[in-house]
Amino acid sequence: MSGLWEFFCGPSGAGKDSVISWARERLQGNPKLVFAKRIITRTQHPGSDHDAVMPEQFDHLVATGGDGLALASARF
Repeated sequence: MSGLWEFFCGPSGAGKDSVISWARERLQGNPKLVFAKRIITRTQHPGSDHDAVMPEQFDHLVATGGDGLALASARF
């Protein structure tokens, strides 16, 4: 598969899920687009579109190829 990868990042509460939901509503049905499902290692918040797992579960997914892309954030 080839193409352009777009992603949204920002602090909790910045509106990432709102932007993604807006785009999904308007672009659904376009066979050229895929919206990835996020897997996070923190508590799931109401209204957020992601799956929450324990850090150990996430590490296992990454180690066994169960996750296509793992991004880590640095805390300064």
